[in-house]
Amino acid sequence: MKKLIACTLLIALPLFGMACTALTAPQLTQVPGVTPPTPPATPVCTLIKLVETDSPPPAPSPVCESLGDYTSYTFDYATGVLAVSGVGEMTDTGGTLEAAAQLGEFGSFALVIEEGITGIHGWALGSLDLASIQLPSSLRRIESGAFWGVSVDTLVIPKNVSYIGAGALNGGIKAIWADSGNAHYVTVDGVLFTKDRASLITHPSLSNCFSYAVPQGVRTVEAYAFSDCKNLESIVFPDGLQEIGAWAFSGCENLRCVSLPSGLLRIGENAFAFCGLCELVIPEGVRELPFEMFGWAGSEPDLERIVLPATLQDIQNFALSCPKLKEIVFCGRPPCVFRDAFKGCPSDMVIFYPAQYEADWLTDGSGTWCGFVLQAYDGNGGN
Repeated sequence: MKKLIACTLLIALPLFGMACTALTAPQLTQVPGVTPPTPPATPVCTLIKLVETDSPPPAPSPVCESLGDYTSYTFDYATGVLAVSGVGEMTDTGGTLEAAAQLGEFGSFALVIEEGITGIHGWALGSLDLASIQLPSSLRRIESGAFWGVSVDTLVIPKNVSYIGAGALNGGIKAIWADSGNAHYVTVDGVLFTKDRASLITHPSLSNCFSYAVPQGVRTVEAYAFSDCKNLESIVFPDGLQEIGAWAFSGCENLRCVSLPSGLLRIGENAFAFCGLCELVIPEGVRELPFEMFGWAGSEPDLERIVLPATLQDIQNFALSCPKLKEIVFCGRPPCVFRDAFKGCPSDMVIFYPAQYEADWLTDGSGTWCGFVLQAYDGNGGN
């Protein structure tokens, strides 16, 4: 930083503007009865010099702004602490917190949500890179998407939290822990469950886990539970699992080994979007293939073969939009198919059907169904 240093020199100038002489005033002859004139004032010459120093610039003053009617934030640039205070719920801040944090000349910082805050709405925090986060015991609700895009090593769920919305904890979180006194949630091996362990809520997306076995007793893998777990390569489900929520395994690009259990009944939309699966067998009991199950039209999932159960009744739009799909094996009669169910599938894809249902499949004598070649098989097409 450059500082201005003023140097002041007193220089005596002669009356007729000649060069600078000695610093004493000129001598005047005393005339009797006459008051001598006052000597001219000595001129002042100030020299300004720029001096290089290593002193850092002063830190900006803390910023304090409102986040709504009842909450506000203070960002202390000197300490790198972002504090949110007030009463009630934090609503969507429209990126206010993120913008405030970016004014600091440092990387990650600490977020402290103070006592009095009872809820965090979806996307209220923005995409923050946090060194740490502290949640208050007054917190009751964490809404869907609340920590979407937030990066932090560890998140502790306070004891009074009674509601966590779908995908609320998805982001760059490495470890999630529930307070031991929480009556609604529990952490097992770093994975968050409901207290009765019937629902798996969230597996931290930045976990180094390559394979995972969902514990016995879990009936539901909630929406977004494993979303963006890019290290995950294989997963094992318990026999009692009944539902896989929307987007549950979306973005698990290295997930290639999945065996769905026989008791499964429902699969949510985009459940396996952008995964690395090459083959999948849908078990008996599932009645519907959901919207964009493997991703939207234009994406390029790796799926090459899928086996569908005799219980299947509906195939929703874009459910099988898979440009690498080579064959679909049906185990029963033709289901109801939405217009864009096979959007993006290759034209040479083959559909296999059970020979005993030939009359149901070959209705127009063309040997095709939904524009794809049909081929009958005998026995169990799923094996």
